[in-house]
Amino acid sequence: MNDAEARSLADFAVSRGTWTREQADAALPPATGAAPAPVDGAAPVPAPGAPTTTATGDPAQESRRALADRMVELGQISREDADFLLASDSMPSASAPADAPAPAAIADPLAAAQLDPLFDRPASADAYRFPPVTSDNITPNELRAMGELAWQARLPLPIAHELAGIADTYASKKMTDAEIDLLTRRTRADLSRRYGDQTQGKIAAADRLVKEVSRANPALSRLLATGAGSDPRIVVHLIEHASRIYGKA
Repeated sequence: MNDAEARSLADFAVSRGTWTREQADAALPPATGAAPAPVDGAAPVPAPGAPTTTATGDPAQESRRALADRMVELGQISREDADFLLASDSMPSASAPADAPAPAAIADPLAAAQLDPLFDRPASADAYRFPPVTSDNITPNELRAMGELAWQARLPLPIAHELAGIADTYASKKMTDAEIDLLTRRTRADLSRRYGDQTQGKIAAADRLVKEVSRANPALSRLLATGAGSDPRIVVHLIEHASRIYGKA
């Protein structure tokens, strides 16, 4: 997990109300190399340049590990997500052969959107490393493709990992049309209580986001059709993300 990913995790905690902005800033390793202050009694997080006696011998990695552990302790990410993020930073990267073909360009339907870097995607789709899914309906190839889909949707790492876990449960459920319709009605009622007279505009913006990304990657529509697209947690994330993409409704 690089510093941008760590900052994204900390900002996600702020958005969920678990940390204040000051607590998040204190937990992040600053660029100056000074040791960040502990948060709510947590053990101090080593600065990137500070010496350490931990097993990895990498001070920067240990600083990120301490932050990831703190996020797990606060319930912001799962232990599996934290381990995957940390593993992605320590895995050696193999160099491609000189004659290897260039990777195909990924369609970028939201390239023009201006987002706060704290709520934007990582530099590449390879940064998304989802934990193994439990559903037989999602193959390893599809799991890898989820990173490409998350990148096209401009999703920050913590939100993408949370949504992938929710979507996995729906792929396993195999809901009937009647069950999905009932869930949709309940979610619409929840949204009306949450957004009031802005509900229709919020839903329209989320629908626009889904359509734009689905034109570039139809996998999104297939994923949402399992019932995941009616889950209130996913719908609220889509609404809030659409507000960041297109502006407040």
